[in-house]
Amino acid sequence: MRSYGPGICLVGATLIALTAAGFCCAFTPRELLKLHTQRLQKAIQRGLAAGRTVEEVMQELDSH
Repeated sequence: MRSYGPGICLVGATLIALTAAGFCCAFTPRELLKLHTQRLQKAIQRGLAAGRTVEEVMQELDSH
């Protein structure tokens, strides 16, 4: 098992994620990419609805 930062490890073709609350789940890379894409799309939509520019939203995402 190889660690790639806090809470994400690569085990074969399965990604194991550990939350700060101690919960753990397994994803395929494709599933995790789909969830990450959905998260980014929703964050951009919320930012644009709040009147921010795409650049402002992206800067906010980069700071997290």
